[in-house]
Amino acid sequence: MIQTGKSSDEECGEAEQRMQRNTFTRWVNHHLEAHSSSSQTQNLIEDMKDGILLCHLLEVLTGDVLPVTTSSGGNEESSNNVVVNKSSSSNLKTIKTLKRAYKLNNLNTALKCLRAKGIKLINNNVVDLADGNPRIWLGLIWQLILHFQVETGLSMVRRSAWHQIHTNQQPNGGEGTSTGITTTDINHQHPSTSKLPPKKNVEQSLLDWLNREAIRPRQLGLPSGAIVDLDLSWKDGRLLLALLHRFVPALVNREEILEGGDEPEEARQRAQRAIQLARLHLGISPFLDPTELCAPGRLPCRRSLITYISQFLCLYRPPQFNKNVKLEETLTVKNIQKLTTKMKINNKF
Repeated sequence: MIQTGKSSDEECGEAEQRMQRNTFTRWVNHHLEAHSSSSQTQNLIEDMKDGILLCHLLEVLTGDVLPVTTSSGGNEESSNNVVVNKSSSSNLKTIKTLKRAYKLNNLNTALKCLRAKGIKLINNNVVDLADGNPRIWLGLIWQLILHFQVETGLSMVRRSAWHQIHTNQQPNGGEGTSTGITTTDINHQHPSTSKLPPKKNVEQSLLDWLNREAIRPRQLGLPSGAIVDLDLSWKDGRLLLALLHRFVPALVNREEILEGGDEPEEARQRAQRAIQLARLHLGISPFLDPTELCAPGRLPCRRSLITYISQFLCLYRPPQFNKNVKLEETLTVKNIQKLTTKMKINNKF
């Protein structure tokens, strides 16, 4: 007998792609809200495959103004409508051909913009995008998230004075070693601050940041002792609460992170609370759905979690060099070291 049912692996794969698509839809709509004249997407791939919303998204992300051709035959700045007699079958074919040309034109405009920003596009061609290939579209949006959010956030963290001070501390340096940095941590420094990391190292860089700076699970007494992944470890919602605790300790105490069981509903409630509080108090957009995150029997989508967690990177902002800003708000590592040396010299006299 031929079995037509799907295997558990296929079902898990579909659930992961569905979670990824939902997360990416929220991410896209979050940015499209900032566009002055753009609509939002309900069906991510169907709504974006004509290239118009993609161009609008890139206008928000890059600040550039892109020429967008509408299905009426004109662009958004000037209307040069094509008038066609729709009663003729040949004219209907002409309309279809023109619409296809408009799609390809918009998609080419978007990809050209991305290449100009130095983004290396892999397996992205306008034909697959215009045809609505789900794998290609999800891959393209993932590249946008990596470039404009994740990598930018990691770069900001590495350039911050706070990060440089704490990652350069010696493990036996007396006071100020509360970061819990070990000899292994000192030998395994973050990538250079002069350039962004390769995409293949983004996940490890994010894990390093979470373990050494953002959450530091050993200090919180979390059972795992270290965060080793960006999927399974987050299903019970505890790490989301721990991340929130590190930024706003008054909202969640250590006992609240550790209490409770591991049943799916308890995990969902923890995750939902963390996501809601992060939105209200830190402005972190709720890209994650707690029900999808904590669904039993499958791993959550890693890309969805990275999309959500990487928003916290932007809370580590580098100092702003402004003459009108107070001194304590503009201290860099070198300025702090100079100030410390000067204080020591003054104390000798």
